Formats: sequence, structure tokens, C-alpha cells
Amino acid sequence: MAKPGSRAFLRRAILASACVAIISACSPIMRSYGYTPTELDLSELTVGKDNRESVARAIGTPQASGLSNENTWFYASSLYRTSGLFTPEELEREIVAVSFTESGTLANIERYGLENGQVVTVSRRVTNPAVQNSTFVRQLFDSIGSIPLEGL
Repeated sequence: MAKPGSRAFLRRAILASACVAIISACSPIMRSYGYTPTELDLSELTVGKDNRESVARAIGTPQASGLSNENTWFYASSLYRTSGLFTPEELEREIVAVSFTESGTLANIERYGLENGQVVTVSRRVTNPAVQNSTFVRQLFDSIGSIPLEGL
């Protein structure tokens, strides 16, 4: 066995420290995003009786209102696991949709999980196909001839 203070002991200590650092770097990191009310919180609500104000007091205001109308509130949360240099993996996703009637009365409460999920494109930007094969300089020179000189 190497004596403390010797070169062999120092090498072993550095090697052991490096092994611990490498192993700890590969341990998964759990990250949680968003908020969804618990079943206990939702049990305090009564469909047909509560309104937007009482729902907001009981479970809080939503992160996002409905995409198609303001009569649905969405509460969303996700749990991700990241291991080392790998892409984060979504382990859990939960969405609670709280719907209201036109008059503001609570109409429905629905809970969705990751198993119900589908990939939905909310926003998408597409480049015009006519522009794809032209460089910026080419587009700039092409536009010079299209400027009307009468107004200058």
C-alpha cells in the first residue's frame, strides 16, 4: 500500500477522484416544469356551481388560456430526466383542462397524461421555396432593378 504523501498515493487519489467525478456526471438529473392542480384541489370544485373567480381562488390561474377560445383553461406540467450528454427524456406529462360555459360557470374538468399526447405544431415557419436556391447577395441584386425610380 502506498504511503500518504508519496507519488503513488497521489496518483491513486487523483484516479479515485476522477472516477467519482465521471460516475457522478452520468447520474440522472430530474427536472420538473409547469403546474397542474392535484386531485384533492380539483375535488373542491363543483361543476355547474363554481365560476372563473372561484376556480382561480381554489387552484390558481392557468399558465395559458385556450388556443381556440377563452372558455378553456389549461394547466400543464412535465417531468424530464437528463443523463449525461443524452437528450432529455420526458417521463411524465399532465394536462388539466378546465372548461367554462359562455356565462363563466364551470362546465368540465379533464385530465390528460403522456399516453394521451400527440405532437401538435402550434407555430411553424416555412421559407418560401422560391428563395431557397438564392443567396442573400443574389436576392439583393435581383431587387435593385425592381425599385421604381420615378418617386426618387
